[in-house]
Amino acid sequence: PYITEVRFFCKEPCYTGCIDMLAFSDGKLTLFDWKTSKAIYEDYIIQVGAYAHALEPKPWQAYIVKIPKEGSSELSYLELTSFDLARGYSIFEKLLEIYKFKNEFAKAKLKEVKEVI
Repeated sequence: PYITEVRFFCKEPCYTGCIDMLAFSDGKLTLFDWKTSKAIYEDYIIQVGAYAHALEPKPWQAYIVKIPKEGSSELSYLELTSFDLARGYSIFEKLLEIYKFKNEFAKAKLKEVKEVI
């Protein structure tokens, strides 16, 4: 492994996360994200896309790996290309805009209520 369990901070746009592992696989910088959930969900692609965007140099690929529960031997994974990572990040940016909009709207409504009182 190149690095494991490292927290990061992305300045623009502002967000943080924790990378499970970066390693070289077939000579390519690869991001690994471990999951203990029941399945690999599409939201994970967005999360890993945001992680990949924050890194320099950028990983070429990523694997979302579902770790089997105790008593199970079923290991599954989803391989993501650099295109998948870029698309995941693009969706992350849109969701971040929605989050900011909702926050701004909530603050404006709160101000409106305070002015009435």
